[in-house]
Amino acid sequence: MNINNSVKLYQPSERDPYFKVKFKANGKWITRKRKTETAARELVDQVNQAILRGESRLATLTSSEKERLNAALALLPEGKNLLQLVLESTEAMKLLPAGHSLGEAVKFYSRFNATIEPLNFTDLVDQFSKSKEADWSRPHAIAQTNRLNRLKEAFHCKVSDLTPQHIEVFLAQFEQAKPKTRNHFKALIKQLLCFAVELDALPTLKPFNIVLKLEKAKVSTPEIISPEQFEQYLKNAPIELIPALALGGFAGLRPEEINKLTWGDYLKSEDKIPMSADITKTSLVRFVPKKAALKYWLAKVPNRTGKMLTISTTQKNKLVKNLKKLFGGPIGKASQGRDLFRHCYVSYRFGECQRTSVVADETGHSESVLKSSYLKLVSEEEAAKWFSLHGRGYLNWSV
Repeated sequence: MNINNSVKLYQPSERDPYFKVKFKANGKWITRKRKTETAARELVDQVNQAILRGESRLATLTSSEKERLNAALALLPEGKNLLQLVLESTEAMKLLPAGHSLGEAVKFYSRFNATIEPLNFTDLVDQFSKSKEADWSRPHAIAQTNRLNRLKEAFHCKVSDLTPQHIEVFLAQFEQAKPKTRNHFKALIKQLLCFAVELDALPTLKPFNIVLKLEKAKVSTPEIISPEQFEQYLKNAPIELIPALALGGFAGLRPEEINKLTWGDYLKSEDKIPMSADITKTSLVRFVPKKAALKYWLAKVPNRTGKMLTISTTQKNKLVKNLKKLFGGPIGKASQGRDLFRHCYVSYRFGECQRTSVVADETGHSESVLKSSYLKLVSEEEAAKWFSLHGRGYLNWSV
């Protein structure tokens, strides 16, 4: 018996003269028989390749089933999706009286119903994207656009024809993914359907509430770095990287907010950074205190005009990664996205003031989000070290 990727090959026996190939697909064990070992091993290779491509269900099809599938694909009208047509046909047949065909029902409907051209799902996505252009940051827009394109590929139908079953089928492909992935799609689909209701393309969102209910996800606390590590980052970073480090670690700004901030914004006030609605992710104004460490390090930047961050996101990420390799810091999955220094600010600021309401006001988070995922508990002493990285406090060096 050979085992490879859950595919098993059994030799013939006295009771059964055939070679048997057994494999697991869609949670069930499937058995296929072949007369020769060569044919059996070819089937093993085919099944393995299907499993690697995530197409284990296709491997369960018999030859006749594959022929019928190919015939169905050949008959598909241009621009139509086979799964979509199957779902629509199944739902329609449930409603039809016995003995009536779907074709007859369509002819009857066309004859007796004057129709207004309904909105295609693809057009809904395009209108929705256009309405969000000004609200989304560039990284968020890229992520949302990728998700929207997947939705456009999945739903080739009128918005009014969309059902909860369609959404369930779409989400089934993410069964093995983390709840966070499914929640991203659920939240986006809900936004789309709310937009459709506003456009009168859909009467109500109520039928979709259950399938779009968000799942509880296990929250992991983001990793942070120590004051001693951050000191080495600051002392060894090229001058063009200092704004990204200082504004993240000593002011808690998001990377996309730092990209928008200008020296004019920063220099408007001696004690606070006024974050206008066109800078913040939430489009809500907030004011961030200028800590002594922030002033100290930003004072070292010679050119104080125009954008505060003058390097590209790719270049910035590469420089930060080099610092992590030299002095330690979360890399890869452990890095929890692009907000390492913001995570640090949240944790050390809470360690300093012990009030989530204060930290929430400064960072633009809700208190519940801070308590559930952002707070990495640190001592008051560690917090004091962090915000004393300005040459006159806990750490004293010459720069």
